[in-house]
Amino acid sequence: MNFCNRCGGNLAADMPIERGAWRLDLHSVDYKGQALRVTRAEASMLHSLAAARGTIISAAVLAERTGYEGEDPMNVVSVTLCKLRRRLPEAPFESVRGFGYRWAPKHL
Repeated sequence: MNFCNRCGGNLAADMPIERGAWRLDLHSVDYKGQALRVTRAEASMLHSLAAARGTIISAAVLAERTGYEGEDPMNVVSVTLCKLRRRLPEAPFESVRGFGYRWAPKHL
């Protein structure tokens, strides 16, 4: 297994993902060739959603993949994704009530 010292994980999991106009890795997000200002946690959540290719991911799993270990991981994920919805030119994910979130860009 290849190990990434920068992110502390598997290099295969850190490989950039391209989904339509989106290019994501665990550290950055580009939309239509423009780098977007996101935190590492935000980039990690978006990367996890894009890697799942439309499969629903629970808030608990997103929190775990982001490295959050606090008291209320579901709230942290909800607030983080809510902030992203306001800041991104197009939110490439959707909430699936009672289940979690999934990658679902409106335009590819």
